[in-house]
This record gives sequence, C-alpha cells and structure tokens, in this order.
Amino acid sequence: MIIKRSCFCPAGGSALKCCLNRDFLDSKPLYYFMRFMESQKTYLLADAEHPILCKDQISEEMILYNIKGDIALELFTEYERICGKSISFDTQLSVLSGGQKVLLMALLALYSPAGAIRFLHLQHSLDESKAEALDELFTKSKKSIVLDEES
Repeated sequence: MIIKRSCFCPAGGSALKCCLNRDFLDSKPLYYFMRFMESQKTYLLADAEHPILCKDQISEEMILYNIKGDIALELFTEYERICGKSISFDTQLSVLSGGQKVLLMALLALYSPAGAIRFLHLQHSLDESKAEALDELFTKSKKSIVLDEES
C-alpha cells in the first residue's frame, strides 16, 4: 500500500509545526494528541534531506537497518540496476553523490525488516528515472509506504 500525502498532521499543517502549535495542543483533548503521537511510532522514518547517518562504510549503515547476508546482496544488485554503480559492504559513503545516498537510503528502508516506511522529501530528491524505478519497487512491496513530500 502506497499513500502519497503532503501532510501527516491531524490539524492539517506540518507535523512539526503541529507539535509546536500551542493552539492545536490547547484545542484538542490530550488523548487525541497522544493517539497522534502513537501513530508516529509505527513507521520507519526515512528522510531524503538527511539520508545517511554514518560516515564511513555502507556496512555501518546496514547495521542500523538490520540488513545482513543475502538480503544485502539483493540490495547491492538492485542499487546497481537502478543507479548503474556497483557498491559493496566496504564502499565508502563519502564517494556517493547526494542522489546516490538518497537511493541507498530508500533501498535500505525497503530491504529492512520494517513493515511500514514513511519517506520524507523522497520524490524531489531523485532524478526521474530513479524515482520511477523506486515507484515500481514500492508497488511490488508488501510494506505500507507513505510518501510525504512536505517541505
């Protein structure tokens, strides 16, 4: 299931602004706000504005996403198919361009054990061919995927 939306806030604004908006907090019962916050815990958050957390090798990033063995090899193959660049556990993250890091982040999330993923700023961070290739993977995936393009 893929959901495309520009906002995830129950009040209709940015989720961050929502959390900081005193009028919203004062106007809703506490249980409503707590239910909203609880719903945020169910998704693996993958933000294309901050795609990579580690600084050294891809293997470090894979530890964060709990990806090992054959799954990692499938990810490397898919990355090469989409990007045209070969990567491995030892590839230095510093040699990847910004778009390549975003693609890696998206594939790491897709190949992770997470059942639901919320992507932020993904579509406008990739060129058209890579975005289309990811859309195909999203459609084939059994994961619940939210594409949030909020700026």
